[in-house]
Amino acid sequence: MDVIKSLSRRIFLWTFFVMTILCALMCSTFYFGKGFALNVLPLQTLKNAAAHSEALDAGLAKILPLYEIVNAFFIPGLCAVFFLFMVLLWLILRSSMKRLWKKIPPVEHVAPSPVKKKRNGNRWMMFWPSP
Repeated sequence: MDVIKSLSRRIFLWTFFVMTILCALMCSTFYFGKGFALNVLPLQTLKNAAAHSEALDAGLAKILPLYEIVNAFFIPGLCAVFFLFMVLLWLILRSSMKRLWKKIPPVEHVAPSPVKKKRNGNRWMMFWPSP
């Protein structure tokens, strides 16, 4: 079971890493895209134009509350969705690896035979005087 636990941890770390990168890419795309859109057409310009047009004023009255909600909750919501998908992907990969691991028969580990010391062929050197 230790192999399954270590494999499960490794799968969790890799899915967390990949999903975090994808989440960061999506959130930064939304954040910079929103900033670009507001630079092209600022909200103050729309509010000034709405003073002259009733249709634009009615449209802005419906859109601005939605804009505030999206501005406050989109990035945390997107992170939560990515976290949910990450956990789901981890559970799917873990269960499939567990089934695969159970199908493989366990390998009997044979202890290696002890290595015999090779005797020195020159036994006469034992009695050779040292310098």
